[in-house]
Amino acid sequence: MCAQLSQQSTLNKPVSDHNFVQLLSTVRFLTRQALPLRGNLEENGNYWQLLKLLGQENDELGLWLNQARNITLHD
Repeated sequence: MCAQLSQQSTLNKPVSDHNFVQLLSTVRFLTRQALPLRGNLEENGNYWQLLKLLGQENDELGLWLNQARNITLHD
Protein backbone atom coordinates (compact mmCIF):
# COMPACT_ATOMS: atom_id res chain seq x y z
CA MET A 1 0.00 0.00 0.00
CA CYS A 2 2.75 2.48 0.97
CA ALA A 3 4.71 1.56 -2.14
CA GLN A 4 1.68 2.27 -4.34
CA LEU A 5 1.13 5.66 -2.70
CA SER A 6 4.79 6.52 -3.07
CA GLN A 7 4.75 5.53 -6.74
CA GLN A 8 1.56 7.54 -7.38
CA SER A 9 3.05 10.54 -5.59
CA THR A 10 6.18 10.30 -7.73
CA LEU A 11 4.09 10.17 -10.91
CA ASN A 12 1.99 13.19 -9.84
CA LYS A 13 4.95 15.36 -8.80
CA PRO A 14 5.77 16.83 -12.25
CA VAL A 15 2.10 17.72 -12.81
CA SER A 16 1.82 19.26 -9.35
CA ASP A 17 5.03 21.22 -9.83
CA HIS A 18 3.83 22.57 -13.19
CA ASN A 19 0.44 23.50 -11.75
CA PHE A 20 2.05 25.22 -8.77
CA VAL A 21 4.06 27.35 -11.17
CA GLN A 22 0.78 28.25 -12.88
CA LEU A 23 -0.65 29.39 -9.53
CA LEU A 24 2.37 31.60 -8.90
CA SER A 25 2.27 33.00 -12.43
CA THR A 26 -1.37 33.93 -11.92
CA VAL A 27 -0.52 35.84 -8.73
CA ARG A 28 2.38 37.57 -10.51
CA PHE A 29 0.15 38.60 -13.42
CA LEU A 30 -2.55 40.04 -11.17
CA THR A 31 -0.06 41.94 -9.01
CA ARG A 32 1.72 43.39 -12.05
CA GLN A 33 -1.64 44.62 -13.31
CA ALA A 34 -2.42 46.05 -9.84
CA LEU A 35 -5.57 43.92 -9.69
CA PRO A 36 -6.95 42.54 -6.43
CA LEU A 37 -6.76 38.79 -5.97
CA ARG A 38 -10.13 38.51 -4.26
CA GLY A 39 -13.63 39.72 -5.01
CA ASN A 40 -16.67 39.90 -2.75
CA LEU A 41 -16.68 36.13 -2.65
CA GLU A 42 -13.62 33.94 -3.11
CA GLU A 43 -15.19 32.27 -6.17
CA ASN A 44 -15.76 35.66 -7.81
CA GLY A 45 -12.22 36.91 -7.25
CA ASN A 46 -9.83 37.66 -10.07
CA TYR A 47 -7.43 34.94 -8.93
CA TRP A 48 -9.98 32.13 -8.99
CA GLN A 49 -11.59 33.30 -12.22
CA LEU A 50 -8.23 33.49 -13.97
CA LEU A 51 -7.31 30.02 -12.74
CA LYS A 52 -10.63 28.64 -13.99
CA LEU A 53 -9.95 30.21 -17.38
CA LEU A 54 -6.49 28.67 -17.52
CA GLY A 55 -7.98 25.35 -16.37
CA GLN A 56 -10.31 25.34 -19.36
CA GLU A 57 -7.30 25.46 -21.69
CA ASN A 58 -5.12 23.11 -19.65
CA ASP A 59 -6.91 19.89 -18.71
CA GLU A 60 -4.31 18.87 -16.13
CA LEU A 61 -4.61 22.21 -14.34
CA GLY A 62 -8.42 22.06 -14.45
CA LEU A 63 -8.49 18.57 -12.97
CA TRP A 64 -5.91 19.51 -10.34
CA LEU A 65 -7.91 22.60 -9.32
CA ASN A 66 -11.13 20.59 -9.01
CA GLN A 67 -9.42 17.96 -6.87
CA ALA A 68 -7.80 20.59 -4.64
CA ARG A 69 -11.07 22.46 -4.26
CA ASN A 70 -12.98 19.31 -3.29
CA ILE A 71 -10.41 18.45 -0.65
CA THR A 72 -10.55 21.97 0.78
CA LEU A 73 -14.35 22.12 0.86
CA HIS A 74 -14.89 18.71 2.42
CA ASP A 75 -12.26 18.75 5.20
